[in-house]
Amino acid sequence: MHIIKKYIILIFVLGISINIIGQNAYLTGKINYEKGLYVQSVQDLDKYIAIRPNDKQAYFYRAKAKVALQQYESAIQDFSKLNTKKNPEADLFLARAYAGINNEQKATDYLKKYLKSKNKLPEEKIIDFPEFGNIADTQAWEDVWAQNWYSKKEILLQEAENELAAENYQRTETLLNEYVLKYKENPQAFYLKAKLSVIRKNDKEALAYIDKAIVLDKGNKEYLLTKAQAEFRLKKYKKSLDTYNKLYQKDSLNPNLFYGRSVVYAALNEFDLAKADINKYLLYYPGKEIGQERMAKINEASGDYMSAIRIYGKLIEENPGNSNYYKERANAYMATHTYKYAIRDYSMALDLYPRDAEIYFQKGNAHYQLREIQKACSAWKRAEKYGSQETSRLIYKHCR
Repeated sequence: MHIIKKYIILIFVLGISINIIGQNAYLTGKINYEKGLYVQSVQDLDKYIAIRPNDKQAYFYRAKAKVALQQYESAIQDFSKLNTKKNPEADLFLARAYAGINNEQKATDYLKKYLKSKNKLPEEKIIDFPEFGNIADTQAWEDVWAQNWYSKKEILLQEAENELAAENYQRTETLLNEYVLKYKENPQAFYLKAKLSVIRKNDKEALAYIDKAIVLDKGNKEYLLTKAQAEFRLKKYKKSLDTYNKLYQKDSLNPNLFYGRSVVYAALNEFDLAKADINKYLLYYPGKEIGQERMAKINEASGDYMSAIRIYGKLIEENPGNSNYYKERANAYMATHTYKYAIRDYSMALDLYPRDAEIYFQKGNAHYQLREIQKACSAWKRAEKYGSQETSRLIYKHCR
């Protein structure tokens, strides 16, 4: 009986290990695809599919990576395992794959299916895919574009998206207002209005628009992410955390959520949870600069200054021209009362960006702690010159 229990435990542990390995392979495959590392993506997804042969999403990502690698026949085999009715994007990739092997009939058949779907890409973006160059001179291709696939409603919304991407914000607003007046409420129109409001730093307005979009399309992960970010900027930290957790329930295999949620946890002084999330993010993006910087800031905020100093040191080695990293490491040195090291880093930061009032102010504080009053006053006066308001009192008190 004892031996049977041992075997049961061993099987259970092996099952968990296989599940973790498989999940990691899926995530790294997905991330490598997004990075444009298509060979690595296929290799990772091969491992995952060997463990989870029924996961349709894995086949989808592997097929897309194979199209990018021009492995069209193999991509078509992967796509054949999917139900394209639930995934119109697969029809577009199948059209590209068949065009890649010069099968214009199947390519155009799948392209027509895709063009009947909602939220399709604009015509100019579809035409730009290189595989369609193989069939651009055929009658089948000309027959596709002889039809009108885009309604006035779709064209207006696409134009608004294009203007937003081109940073023509006034034109974007005009087009979106026209859309909302002419047509029924559309979640994408409200989402674009929210993005425009974010650009204009009006997060309260952005939140109102994104809430309207979510009412119309509750399952949209991009909308929920925009909502969580707007709530955070409005300092509605608990609401932002709730939104991130809802998003996590829908998309638990998205490492970017760990990064965003770590920022919220840190704002709520939940530093252990913040560190746990940013470590998960760095597991899939090891060495990524924004992840390392976020970990350093969490360590600094939690009082783990030495860990923050080590991370900033690594960031400085990799980015010696970034004045902010010198400043942040100097701030951490200030917290550990190692003022000479702080002064050295503040000086390096000023060599890179000599008009930063905050750096002069803090450098003056470091000199003052070392009783170097003349040097402190010199730094404070520079800070005042570049716009620091808080130095006037110190200058009046210590520098007359």
